[in-house]
Amino acid sequence: MNADLTTVADLARYSPAVQAKCISIATAIDAVDSDPANHASTRAARVQRTLQELAGIHIGQRQVYRYLAAYRVKGVAGLADARKTRSRRESRTDPRLIDLIEAELKAQQPASTGTRSRTIARVQWEASRSDISTPSRRTMYRLLEQLDRKRGTFGPATTRRSKAARPDRTFHPAAPSRPGELVEIDATPLDLFVQMPDGEIARPELTYAIDVATGTIGATLLHESYAKSVDIGAILPARMLTRTSDQSWWPEAISMAERLFEPTAEPTRRILEEAAAQLPLIVPESVTVDRGKVFIGSTFTAACERLEISQTRANPRQGTDKPHVESGFKRIREGFVQYLSGYTGGTISNRGEDPRADTVWTLGEVQLLLDLWVILHWQTTPQSGLRLPGMPHRNLSPNQMYSALSAAAPHVPVSLSRDDYIALLPLTWRTVQPYGINLGGLIYDADLLHPMRGRKSGLAGEARGRWEVRYDPYNLRQVWVRDLHNDRWITASWALANKTEHPFSHEILRAAQRALRQSGPSTSIDILEQINRIQSHEIGAYKVAGRWLIARIDLRGFAASDARAAKSDLRLVLDPAPAFTGDVGGALTHLPERIHTQSVAEILRIDVAKVPALGLAVDAQTLVNRAALVTFLQSVSNFGPHYSPASA
Repeated sequence: MNADLTTVADLARYSPAVQAKCISIATAIDAVDSDPANHASTRAARVQRTLQELAGIHIGQRQVYRYLAAYRVKGVAGLADARKTRSRRESRTDPRLIDLIEAELKAQQPASTGTRSRTIARVQWEASRSDISTPSRRTMYRLLEQLDRKRGTFGPATTRRSKAARPDRTFHPAAPSRPGELVEIDATPLDLFVQMPDGEIARPELTYAIDVATGTIGATLLHESYAKSVDIGAILPARMLTRTSDQSWWPEAISMAERLFEPTAEPTRRILEEAAAQLPLIVPESVTVDRGKVFIGSTFTAACERLEISQTRANPRQGTDKPHVESGFKRIREGFVQYLSGYTGGTISNRGEDPRADTVWTLGEVQLLLDLWVILHWQTTPQSGLRLPGMPHRNLSPNQMYSALSAAAPHVPVSLSRDDYIALLPLTWRTVQPYGINLGGLIYDADLLHPMRGRKSGLAGEARGRWEVRYDPYNLRQVWVRDLHNDRWITASWALANKTEHPFSHEILRAAQRALRQSGPSTSIDILEQINRIQSHEIGAYKVAGRWLIARIDLRGFAASDARAAKSDLRLVLDPAPAFTGDVGGALTHLPERIHTQSVAEILRIDVAKVPALGLAVDAQTLVNRAALVTFLQSVSNFGPHYSPASA
């Protein structure tokens, strides 16, 4: 067929029948032209020979003459009937009016949603100023419908802005064929109010990574919105490349699960350990991230370079660049978050009366529950987007997809060694003093640091002679110092690390120091006591009880001044500063006995909420801090059933 690719591509706008006819005619013409016997023939003879080649198509002799002329000039596209591509009636409208409508529709993208009548009125106003005639109102509505082209101009503003940011090109979905080939990472505020380490109630941010090929969640990280980007950028890659059973939070997660889950046929510990053993270890080859400060920072970039992971940065405000992680947020909200007290509903229209007052979970508890949910539910539940070409109608779970792809494209996942893990942690430069290393007001020391005391490291630049120190912002019980002479990491522990109940983070340390600052100078023992107090949920119990009481007490029938004084006392006593040590029971001077009775009865009325997505039943009120809450309520008023911490 004597036609270039561009003319053949022009046939794409015609129906398959027209395309087939044009190609048949072009093939017949080429066959006649290529036959040496026809080279000396007259034009009329060639036309007759072409008619014989097109015996199956009803074409007249004069039409063949036209086809020959069009084929010589335009190629195969010239054989199509041009009448099939005539412009629609909108071309009869004044082009200047079309431009005005297009400009107004474009101006609607960032604005609040209006009606079509408002758009028509604005276009008519601009047209009158430019002396442009406008058609009837019905015609204007038709023009709006034609020119809108599914932009969503008159629908929800969020949908309209999303469509406006969508690139005007053909989409080519990513289809990775092996685990780790493409990993997407993103962060967003969680639709849940939780109790932060300092006792405040706020919504945390969720940062997580998902492997596109297998649907495996490689790592999750719940943190305050104001958390340091350097901490998040270092911890997330380290968690992705470390097996679950080797991570510091795993023993605490098992202990929490054993407290929360109802007895099952098998021990909870065995169920979790078997599920964790099946969790894939994803080693990323390439990651797609947005342009948030966490991912454009030097810490995350350095971690990717060290691990030989290539980065792709998504375009601003284009969720289509990382659709899998974006859609995963909705599935996490519907499968996990909505079952927890303090759920915000996702949107303002779905929000309850006061979800902040229903907050009972701490940030650490939600992080542990989320990790358990990923292991027990997400990784074992079939998902519609995970299918193999050989089984297109069967949905697979992430664990099953990983097993299938690993068999087709075998690879050996290598987890991080101890030294590799430490090298990914946040970096700080410190001097080694005779007493040790000062980091965040805590003193760390080790016997192996003795040759470094009072000496410079010899490193120039940013180090300025100081020593390289790595720390885990979520476990400050120890730090690691690089020994340049022996090429090793020295573990330096806080002197009171073995006295802490659990690993503590930067946020908990700052909350403890902030509380002690109100009472003057403090010692390491004071910091230890305050850290243990925060982690034992004592402060959280005060705050939770206070909000529940204030929301539920009935002060009708009392004077307005007495009611205000009663609630003021409740806020002062039940929502105190962390260092509050006053007499709780004696401070409630304005609360009559009836309020005591009604308040405590409301709070002790336990509503059991199940979380079926976990695969095991969970009592949403059976929390670690419920024991402290009930004990505290008993100290306020000796009313009602006397629950003990053990029975709670």
